[in-house]
Amino acid sequence: MKPAWCLLMLALPPCMAWASSQGQNMSCPLGRDGTHVVAVTSKRPVADTRHYDLRVGNDKPVALFDSTGRADSDDPNFDASRGSDVQIECLGAPEKVLVISGEFTSNFLQGVAIRFNTAMHRWERVDFAERTRPIAVYLEASGMSVIFANGGQEVAGRYLVYRYPGQADAMAGPVAVNTLPAGRDIETIRLPNRPKP
Repeated sequence: MKPAWCLLMLALPPCMAWASSQGQNMSCPLGRDGTHVVAVTSKRPVADTRHYDLRVGNDKPVALFDSTGRADSDDPNFDASRGSDVQIECLGAPEKVLVISGEFTSNFLQGVAIRFNTAMHRWERVDFAERTRPIAVYLEASGMSVIFANGGQEVAGRYLVYRYPGQADAMAGPVAVNTLPAGRDIETIRLPNRPKP
């Protein structure tokens, strides 16, 4: 007879290297040389949720959806960073991007994509809220775009694209498009287990 823990392990889905399940922490080396590290930590479990913090390099951790720079429970945005069914993904080669998505305060899946743009020497962050998780991230020297399959009926277009606000054609929210950008200067990072764009 097998020990009970062996039977439990057989019943659980296999773990994937690209994702961090809820309650775990992850560190992601960003930038072309991987020297700009972002860490995600989770703490303070309540029911099926945990609070998520971000730490850039050796800086003090701040709440994932924080606008005050504080990472304590006195922060008015503290509960906005409490989530469930959270996926943390560090993807790409040679350049990586950190993608965090889950059920936070919105009726949609909410999340962020974070990159250190080596060409522009700046941090880039794209916040999003959609019905599904992103299917790809496009990296260009001018910024990054987060791509979603458009499953809703609100706008026409096969895809919804969130662009880094520093890009010239960036808008405050998603843009609906039928074709995705193409070119040799675009690095495409496809997120695992999602439909291909």
